[in-house]
Amino acid sequence: MPWTAFDTPLGPGALAWSDGGLTALFLPGGHDRLPPAATTAAPPPWINALITHVRQHVAGDPQDFSDTRDDFMCGTEFVRIVLVATPR
Repeated sequence: MPWTAFDTPLGPGALAWSDGGLTALFLPGGHDRLPPAATTAAPPPWINALITHVRQHVAGDPQDFSDTRDDFMCGTEFVRIVLVATPR
């Protein structure tokens, strides 16, 4: 699972992705929970755009993430249940 870390106004965050879409978002302080198999990688353009939106969002400028491709099937069952129940 490739991932990249980035700075936000609240501290460092990280995004992980697969060919299918976003697999994880780690808010400031959470990137230390990445699985050992995760490897840092240069983000594709759509991840760079998402990083920009996350930075704006945590800086107080609400963003619409409804068009974000996700691939949360690799997450835990609990994560999948929460994501299905959470409106976009």
